Amino acid sequence: LKGKVAEYFSVMVSIEEPGITSFTTEDLLNKKNRLHRMLELRLLRKHKKENISASFYHFYKWPVIYAALGEEGLGATVDEVHSRSRVSLAIVKKILKVMMDKNIVNYDVENDRYIANSAHLIVEGLEQNNYYRDFFIKHMSELKSCLFNDDKENEPLMFHSAVSIPKSRLDEFRHELKDLLYNYVDSIESTSGDCIVTLLAALYENH
Repeated sequence: LKGKVAEYFSVMVSIEEPGITSFTTEDLLNKKNRLHRMLELRLLRKHKKENISASFYHFYKWPVIYAALGEEGLGATVDEVHSRSRVSLAIVKKILKVMMDKNIVNYDVENDRYIANSAHLIVEGLEQNNYYRDFFIKHMSELKSCLFNDDKENEPLMFHSAVSIPKSRLDEFRHELKDLLYNYVDSIESTSGDCIVTLLAALYENH
């Protein structure tokens, strides 16, 4: 066993034999649930069950709206999505309608809530898609505006590094970084969270 699978197995053993670790049962159960979710996501990505097409990135704010839908099975009201995402009500309503038309979201009439049909969306072929490229560039422009506002308590994290590598391993390193980013996002995500953050990353050969 390796990686997250080995870690999950170790946690399960610790739960069954609480004396072998200093962690509390609550900590172990929380870790088990988080690892279980991460392994489920990894399996989902491995089978590449595509929910939507890359052209959906034409709707610039859809990932933020989707992330703001709240807990699985509970969903959120329009006002809750608006509050979490900080996207205008008009755009929230427009994108929710498109999501309903594409069977990504259901509307619970009785409770006035929008509920995602799937806990996670998988989209393939993004790197070669012009919609996604435009989407990425728009987010870089959004980052620029964040850098020059007066909110000093919410300054973006920035990181840059230039390194020398064997060109023959570039694709390998790209895939490794992608896996690391997936694991990081999966580990910090909380569907009951009260704000939405964006992570941008790019690895490319200098020209």
